[in-house]
Amino acid sequence: MLLTSCDPKKNHILSALSAEEYEQLIPHLELVTLSRAEVLFDANEKLQSVYFPITATTSLLCCFEDGSSVQ
Repeated sequence: MLLTSCDPKKNHILSALSAEEYEQLIPHLELVTLSRAEVLFDANEKLQSVYFPITATTSLLCCFEDGSSVQ
């Protein structure tokens, strides 16, 4: 499903940028659709992308050596 009508400025971080900063960044933005529970990156993995959610919520899951975790 391609959402061509999504406005990147609906993201609070992008909307807080100055007009000049936003204009410099916008050519590098790409709209992607993610699946529910999709892992964006794993620990110790080099980041390849930065995400600016528009219609989603993300979370960080921390797993401990004893098997417990916190989100």
